[in-house]
Amino acid sequence: MTFQLAHCVDVTEMPPPQGRRRGDDFAAHQVRTTADVASSVPVLGHLFRWLVGGLDHQVEHHLAPRLPHTLYPKVAARFRAACDENGIAYHVHRSLWAAVCSHARWLHTMSRRPPRGAVTK
Repeated sequence: MTFQLAHCVDVTEMPPPQGRRRGDDFAAHQVRTTADVASSVPVLGHLFRWLVGGLDHQVEHHLAPRLPHTLYPKVAARFRAACDENGIAYHVHRSLWAAVCSHARWLHTMSRRPPRGAVTK
C-alpha cells in the first residue's frame, strides 16, 4: 500500500522505458517519481507514520535511506526548499484519502488503451 501511494499515483512522473533507469540526476529522479503522504490531523498522521514505519515520507526515505525515520519530518522542509530552489516539483498528498484518490486516478489512466500510434513495449 505504501509503495502504491508513493509511486503509482497521478502526480509523479514515470521515466520512459527506453531511457536510463534513474536518469542523469539520482536525487532529481527520486523526487520526480515519488510522493509523500501528509496528514492534516496530527493524531492520524502519527498513527499512519507508525503503521508504515515512517514511509509516509517516501521522498526522504529515498534521498536519505540511512537516516532514522523519526527525523524525516524535520528534513522534509529542507528537501522541499532545495527542490524549490532547483525548480523541481516536490509531491505531497495532503492526506491519506488524497493519496488513495490519486492512486485510483492513476489506475484509471493505466486501464485505458494507449493512443493510436503510441509506442508500447
